[in-house]
Order: sequence, then structure tokens, then C-alpha cells
Amino acid sequence: MKTTIILAVAVMIVLLFIRVYHITGQKPTVHVHQVAQHSIAIYHSENLYTEPPSEKYRYGRLQLFPIFASPFFLTHHQHLGPYLSLHEALDQKKLVITELTGKEDQPTAPSAALEHDSELDEAEVNRLFVQNISSDTIIILGGEVIRGGKQDRMIAQDFILLPHNGKLDIAVYCVEHGRWTDSEETAVFNVVMDVAPNKVRRAVKDAAPQEKVWKEVAILNKDLGARAPTEALASAVADSKMEESIQPYKKQLEKIDWPESVVGVIAVMGNEIVGLDVFAQHQLFTKYYPSLLSSYCSDAYAIRDGAMMPYAEVQTFLNTLISNEATFDKRIRQHGTQLEHHGYRIHGAVYGADKESDR
Repeated sequence: MKTTIILAVAVMIVLLFIRVYHITGQKPTVHVHQVAQHSIAIYHSENLYTEPPSEKYRYGRLQLFPIFASPFFLTHHQHLGPYLSLHEALDQKKLVITELTGKEDQPTAPSAALEHDSELDEAEVNRLFVQNISSDTIIILGGEVIRGGKQDRMIAQDFILLPHNGKLDIAVYCVEHGRWTDSEETAVFNVVMDVAPNKVRRAVKDAAPQEKVWKEVAILNKDLGARAPTEALASAVADSKMEESIQPYKKQLEKIDWPESVVGVIAVMGNEIVGLDVFAQHQLFTKYYPSLLSSYCSDAYAIRDGAMMPYAEVQTFLNTLISNEATFDKRIRQHGTQLEHHGYRIHGAVYGADKESDR
């Protein structure tokens, strides 16, 4: 008798589950949660999409296409964070960035401190120490620029700093070829710029990235006619011609009131996709958007062609990118950067469309 009752109860439970998950017009959600154990598996077209161009997301030659997220995508990531940005961490004195000196890394010849030799100093040029001295978690994006030390540097790729993480060795690129001050054992960085101009940002994916970064900075300074005694990216960014060209864009587009379902953007300057950035959360996107906007509109001074990319091409770019995880990962490795932590993709960036590889 007892066994019969147990079996009857079991059958009722099974029937109840069948009724709950197979109501007409509704899709079962259990399978989705089982498959999407982490957010890396949900960066696809069922959860992310864009819409036709809107005037409220456009100024001059720059058209922004918001990337909208599904309710499932937003809910799946709502527990992440909070995070501090590089700007916030330095402003609040919660992050220390120092040079990796010859004394710390390897013996340095006496003459090395007297004259900058990029080959001798390569290990120091392309490496820095970062230390999170707070109880907060800090996110730093590839392409962000820090000023100070022996040379200004650009962060090579996304990374996350956990609370009181200790001293970490990170990869960077020099964006000030003509300066190498070596008067102290360590030199602290305490000024941060926005994300680097688009062409400098994407130069890190070149076969010879440091040389390509220097070349793009030099071209930028030359095009602007900027006075750059140390061949610094900061000279170009602060140049009056650059300021005059991008400030109207920033003034108009920084004040966008983004819908809460927007987690990223595709930026199209004229007839070129200049960047895509997508985040796990709406608040992370809005935190970094002003800095990313500086990168997107950095070519505004040089745009003369009045053509605009058709929406169909933008839609195809996004759909191809997120058609499957392997495609997304490959494109990011070749043309961008991403931040993953405990199986969650917190940020993914693609530095524009490579038309040759898309054919």
C-alpha cells in the first residue's frame, strides 16, 4: 500500500511538470538554463540584436547602433559586480601602477639609463606592475591609456583585478616613443586618458604591434600637424584640430539616454565599422561608453566621404559575429579583446570590421 501511494505521488509530480513546461505558446526555460551554464554561451543572436539606424543615435558621420539584450541575458548577469573602472580606481587611490625597472627584472648596463634603447628596454617598455590595494574589484580595458612613468602606455588587453591582488605584471604598449625618463627606481602612473583612437587601439592586433602602434601615433600627429616633441599620443589627443573635430560629437552623443536593455554598441563612421563593444550589464556599458566614444569619433577630423554604411551590412556583421561561440572567439582573438571571469564574459570588443576576412 505504501509503495502504491509513493508511485501515485511520483506520477502526479511528473504530470505537473509536464503541464508547467508545455503550456501552449510558451517555451520551456529549463533547457536554456542547463545549456547556458555561463554567459559565454549566451552571447548569440537569441539574446543580442540591433535595430535600424535612428537619428537620436547619430551625429555627423558617426552612427551608433545600440546592441539590445534579452531579459534572460540581463537577468543572467545581474549578480555580477560591482566593478570600479580604471578612472575611478586611480581617482580614489585604490590602484597603484608602477614601472617594471631593469633593477627588478634583470641587470641593466650602466649606459642603459643614459639613453633610450628600445631593444634593450623592450621588457620594461611593454610591461608594468599593477596592484589593487582596495577591497573593490577593478576592470581595466584594452586600449585605455595611462600617463606618467618613463613613457605613456596603452593597456594591451582587458583584465580584472581582484581585491588586494598583490603586484601583477601586465602587458602594455608605449604610446610616447620619444621619452624615456629613468631617474627613479619606480615611476608611478596617476593620470588616465580615454580609450585610444580607433586606429591606435586596433594596431595591437598587427604582426608587429609595438611598431604598428608607434606608426599610427606618428601618422596621427603628422595628419593633425600636432606639436609632439616626445612623439606622444597625448599630443594628438590634445591638439586643437582634434578637439574641434570630436567635441561636437561628444557633446551631442554623450547625453544619450540609453534604454536599460542596451549593453553595447556598434559604431559606424561613414562607410566603416570602427568598433563594437558589448558588456554583460547595462551599467557597465554606460560606465565605459563616454571613454569609448572618444575612440569611435577620433577619425572625424579626416572624414570627407559622405557615404554611410547600409544597415544590412551592420546587421550582417553582428549576426555573423554572434552566430556561434567559435566565430565570436575567433574574431575577438584576431581583431579585438575580451574579459572573462569565472566563465562569464564581462566585455567583448572587436576593433572594427575586416572586410577582407568577411568575404
